[in-house]
Amino acid sequence: MFSRRPPISPPHEERERITRARRAAEALFKANRPISDPPAPEPSTRNAQSARQPRVLRALSKTPARPDRDAPVNSGRRPLPEIPASQFARIRGWVKYGMTAGQVAALYGVAVDVIERIILLD
Repeated sequence: MFSRRPPISPPHEERERITRARRAAEALFKANRPISDPPAPEPSTRNAQSARQPRVLRALSKTPARPDRDAPVNSGRRPLPEIPASQFARIRGWVKYGMTAGQVAALYGVAVDVIERIILLD
């Protein structure tokens, strides 16, 4: 009923082929040379590394929440601060896609009403 297919090669050649394939696979995963610890740095290099100072960024000072009461108040409309007109479209896009006017104002370091005026200029 069921007939077995005859092997392609004699059994002893088939065993040799399997053995060679196994050895080739083992050779792929065998380390070529032993991995050793990296050499210790020279004493002069070690001293130079310990003398190195960490990088510390300077914190920006916060602007006061309330303006000084003694400062004169302009009753007229104030000109827009140092935000270039080329940034107005970007600011409008940020507000359109979810940033609040306060977040944008904090990003540019200006008052919220300045950003609101830029948004309304559209």
